[in-house]
Amino acid sequence: MKTVIRTAIGIVLCLGAVDAQGTNKAGLKVPASTPAGGPFQVTWNGAQIKGRLTIVKADGGVLPAASYAYATKKKALNLTAPPTPGSYAVKFAERNDVFALVKFEVTPVTATLNAPPTAEINQAIDVKFTGPAYKQDTIRVAKADGSLLPGGSYAYAAQAGDGVVKLKAPVRDGSYQIVHLMQKVILARSKLRVGGTLAKVQTRKTVQAGGDLEVTWEGPNNKGDLVTIVKAGSQGRVAGASYGYTSQSTARTVLLTAPEELGDYEVVYLTGGKAIARQPVKVAKVSATLNAPGEVVGGLVFPVDWTGPGNRQDQVLVHAPAEKETARAYAYIDAAEARVEIVVRCRRAPTNCATAPARGRCSPPAPSRSRRRPPSPARSACWWTTPGASERAPPWK
Repeated sequence: MKTVIRTAIGIVLCLGAVDAQGTNKAGLKVPASTPAGGPFQVTWNGAQIKGRLTIVKADGGVLPAASYAYATKKKALNLTAPPTPGSYAVKFAERNDVFALVKFEVTPVTATLNAPPTAEINQAIDVKFTGPAYKQDTIRVAKADGSLLPGGSYAYAAQAGDGVVKLKAPVRDGSYQIVHLMQKVILARSKLRVGGTLAKVQTRKTVQAGGDLEVTWEGPNNKGDLVTIVKAGSQGRVAGASYGYTSQSTARTVLLTAPEELGDYEVVYLTGGKAIARQPVKVAKVSATLNAPGEVVGGLVFPVDWTGPGNRQDQVLVHAPAEKETARAYAYIDAAEARVEIVVRCRRAPTNCATAPARGRCSPPAPSRSRRRPPSPARSACWWTTPGASERAPPWK
């Protein structure tokens, strides 16, 4: 049957129409019933291989967000049933030509959830479920009314092992729900109360800039929990700040490195990015001294006495006055030893050399007796002066 629409200028538009009994010119086959939200196969045996197959209302009306697919030469494809039980139809059409409209029923599905009623902040939760596990179905933490919780933990039901998924409780205490969501329909609900989590960090009140800071902690030790140092009042982790994972600590103790910038800071325990424990700490000024020989010869060991904090990775450096970022030699400080030993080898001459904070000059290389070989860098000698020493001429002048 055709519906004919005549316009004022005599144009006739013919729309493919379907009578009350439906039409099936393409030999479309659809299951009489299928579970809500699940996939089902449709086939056809007519000559038609072009067009779109769409799930519509039983009367052929448009169904928002309905599943659809384009016809292929295989004359078979899968559609996804609506999540709400009821009567529907599959329409096979190309533009305004309808080749088939076949009704089918969507039957209800059921699901159950077995989850703990309470949890601590950011705590891992095992949730056992029964029911459908379609590709896009999720088990997730939702708001107390079941609506979507931005950033809430979720897992795909289809990826669950033995019907169990792992979720994480929110980082804020309060009332929530765990829901089994099929498309936009909630199949099952379970209430969840998230309570405050006990945590504590303990360390000394003052630390020298760049110094080691030992921190003991108490807390849930969830996956990803860490202890770090931040500016006072900061709400989360600061890029570049020293930190230690609680799961990798020994005897519930982590070792942090204090910032080099002076000021007021806090040591915090973070779980899920939220600080659940804090302790103030002040980063104080640090001082150090060096006592080096007035002059040394390149290639020979010379001692440098030091005083200072003796932190991990502290070094005594030797550099040229204009090359403070390039060390010619260095030695790591041992907090148990008040002296380090350094060897400086000058490789170019004449080149200015210096220890930090000493300064000096390199001698020219010793004359070579061979015309074929260039002067050996190993034969160079360095003369060093420490700050405040008299400016004497180098030994080779």
